[in-house]
Amino acid sequence: MLVPLTLMTPSNRYVYWFQAHVMGRTCDAWANVLPPPIGFTGRWTTYHANLSVDGEMDIVDGKLQGRWRRYDATTGLMWWSGEYANNIAVGDWYWYDPASGRQTTHAQGSGFRDPSMDQPFMLFWISF
Repeated sequence: MLVPLTLMTPSNRYVYWFQAHVMGRTCDAWANVLPPPIGFTGRWTTYHANLSVDGEMDIVDGKLQGRWRRYDATTGLMWWSGEYANNIAVGDWYWYDPASGRQTTHAQGSGFRDPSMDQPFMLFWISF
């Protein structure tokens, strides 16, 4: 039973939690993100260990394309939001106080290329 749960696409928060936090398919270097299946298009949702929403990424053909929103694990309020084009940070970026939800900073995308969509398959924190 554990092998299929480890290898299947995380279709809900419980499977995501199992894969990310029990089987160790993520690491802090990639913002604890399980990448979507190759070629995925749509909104990809990630979850904190407490099963609250961690992030929502707009993805086109397996690449960050649109907004990525991150939420605080305790309050559930937005922590930051940024725009991507082809995995590159562009457009407007906003940071918020996770306790109050008030915007604290605004900046333009830095041109940073996010590696979250390129991470290898991991199991128990070992890359394959």
